[in-house]
Amino acid sequence: MKVLTVLDSWQGRVSCYDVEGLVNEYEDFIESKGHMLNHCQWLVTNTPPALFHPELYYASRDEAYSDFDNENYE
Repeated sequence: MKVLTVLDSWQGRVSCYDVEGLVNEYEDFIESKGHMLNHCQWLVTNTPPALFHPELYYASRDEAYSDFDNENYE
C-alpha cells in the first residue's frame, strides 16, 4: 500500500490518499483533489501515518464531530 500524505496549509488540514499504482504522477493527483501545490507539502510512504484516524484526516474538524451528542456533557 502506498499512501500520499498532503499537508495543506491553505485548507488547514492533512489529507491521506491511497495511491497504489501511481508512478511519478503525484503532483497531478494532488491538484485533481483540489489542493494547490504552492500551499502544500507532500510525501509518499508505504504505510499510513502512525496516528492515522480517518475521521480526522478525511473530514474537517466540524464534520468529524458534527454527530457528537453534547447534551450529556452540559
